[in-house]
Order: sequence, then C-alpha cells, then structure tokens
Amino acid sequence: MGQAMRHESHGQRRRAIARGIVSAIASAIAWVLALVIAPGAAHAAEGAANDRVSFTTAYLGEFLFHPGVLGGVDVRLTGTRRGGSLAGAANLGGYVHVRNHVGVMADAELGYRFTFGSGLLVEGFAGLGYLHTFAAAPVYTVEDGKAEQVVDLGRPSFMPVVSLGVGWQLASLAPYVRVESFGQYPFNDHLLPHFALLVGARFDVPGSSR
Repeated sequence: MGQAMRHESHGQRRRAIARGIVSAIASAIAWVLALVIAPGAAHAAEGAANDRVSFTTAYLGEFLFHPGVLGGVDVRLTGTRRGGSLAGAANLGGYVHVRNHVGVMADAELGYRFTFGSGLLVEGFAGLGYLHTFAAAPVYTVEDGKAEQVVDLGRPSFMPVVSLGVGWQLASLAPYVRVESFGQYPFNDHLLPHFALLVGARFDVPGSSR
C-alpha cells in the first residue's frame, strides 16, 4: 500500500514537471511564432519588393492516412532564391486520427534549402513545437459506480519536429513534398514519435516577386 502511494506520488510529480516544461516551451514557441509571423504579415500588407516571405499550405497525412492541414509563413533569412539559403518557418495546423484522437499543433522551425538552376530544390527543417490532443470520442469518468460524461480539455505535449523534402521552384510558387517526424511528450511518460507526409506549396506574398 505504502509503495503504491509513493509510486503514485512520484508519477504525479513527474507529470507536474512535464506539464511545467511543456508550458514553458509553449510560451517560448508563441514568442517565436510572433517574431516570424509578424514580419511576414507586415510584408504582405506592404507588398514588399522582395521575395523573402512566402505563405505555405499543405495536406498533412499523419501516419499517411490520417488527414490534416498545415499552414504557415516561410521567411528566407540568408541567400537568394537560387542556390543555398537559411529559412525560418512558423506553422499552425491539425489532423484527425480517426477513432483515436484529434491533434492541434504549432511550431517554429529553422531550415536549409538549396535550389538548383533548373528549379529543383531540396530542403531540411528542424524545430520545436506544441501539440494538444483531444480524444476522438466521448470521455467518461466513474463516480460512485456511475459513469458520467465529462468535457475533454485535452493533453498538452512538447513536440520536436524534423523534416526532409524536395520541390520545384516556379515563378511565384514552389510545390513540395516532405517527410516529417514529430514527437509527442509526455505520452505515458515517454516520447511518442509520429510520422507524416506533407504535400503542399509555398506562395510568394503578392507583389513580393518583382
């Protein structure tokens, strides 16, 4: 009995620490998202005369067949459109894992992109994010031997992200395909890896490709 109570108390402390870490990371990511998205929005509003800022949208297939969407802002930090360049990105999205859970995510990433003269491009990104999951079914609790439905507030998770992709740079559009892995921590006190296929495109901000 005593051992069980100590084990439960230890587990509660670990979960509390994990929640605190997730909360701190979520706050940091919110600041990074603001720093990346705000300049992008300013460029969009002004029709900036450069091609550094793009919007992105993609189909996100978690474990390939669980549908979702991902949208964001891509900012080229160094270099030119052709050749090698560093890029920063901020993304918001979600997916539905049918009969299991619904995930809502946000992340900030840093990557490297190389675009050949032909337009073919290869790229890799890594970053940190926040994942919030909800049960894809009603949630019940048992009180005094009776089951009662409760509101599912979801579960916060730290989400490291890494991806590799290929694409094709056109005049003001760059379709791409990426293979992405993102983590979910804590999941039963462990890091649970997810894999996803991203099929989407980058769109130049109107007026920015002159």
